[in-house]
Amino acid sequence: MVLGFSLLLCTPVYAASHVVGKVLYTTGDAWIERNGEKQDIENGFQLLGSDIIETGERGRIKLQMVDGSKVYIGSKSRLGLSKYTMRGKNLFQASLNMLWGKARFFVNKLVARDASFRIRTSTAVLGVRGTSIFVQVPKDGSSVSYTLITGYADVYPLDKDGNKMKGQRVLAGQTIIVHADGSITVRKATKEEMGKATAAAKEDGSKSGLYPTSDGASTIIQNKNGTTPAAPAPVTPAPVTPTPPLQILG
Repeated sequence: MVLGFSLLLCTPVYAASHVVGKVLYTTGDAWIERNGEKQDIENGFQLLGSDIIETGERGRIKLQMVDGSKVYIGSKSRLGLSKYTMRGKNLFQASLNMLWGKARFFVNKLVARDASFRIRTSTAVLGVRGTSIFVQVPKDGSSVSYTLITGYADVYPLDKDGNKMKGQRVLAGQTIIVHADGSITVRKATKEEMGKATAAAKEDGSKSGLYPTSDGASTIIQNKNGTTPAAPAPVTPAPVTPTPPLQILG
């Protein structure tokens, strides 16, 4: 019985009815869809593992997940909580679907080597392990952009069947754009992009010293088969050598 109880404590919680976070702040038009029904939300509202959060024209929501990670959802956005499981006091597996709109993710560092935090969009899957990132997804499902504020992320384009292809590592201060055909563009983030991306970081009290310092000024295009065609003219006189493609995660 003691052994059985110990195993139970180590087993991740997968139930969709389990509380995975709460609403810290909401303003404007904002609601969730739970079990096919639309519900209004307010500060302190508890989130379940299968909820879909959506905002209207002037809606904004700030979420705090059970592991302490935070998500800022902008107006006219839709985000689905596909999976959010804990193992003890630490995050084990998180999977969020950014369906459209814009959101900033402040993901705490993962403790276990086999833990994962993934954000899925219409064109790619993003894997992070302690990262601040700004994601913009158009409603038509075309090119999706990711701007890294701190840390790094591994971005895996999706093929037409939704399967992951070879990925690209993106560093702080870079923006990666994943197009509908699976090709990607990596470049230095613009001042406008960084302004949008760091606005929530300042609001959340993040250290200004953590702001990006990447020299990724060149534009890098990757074809669907993982090859790199002739590079266009660099933005600065000193082009940056692209990071080799990563292997697909299991």
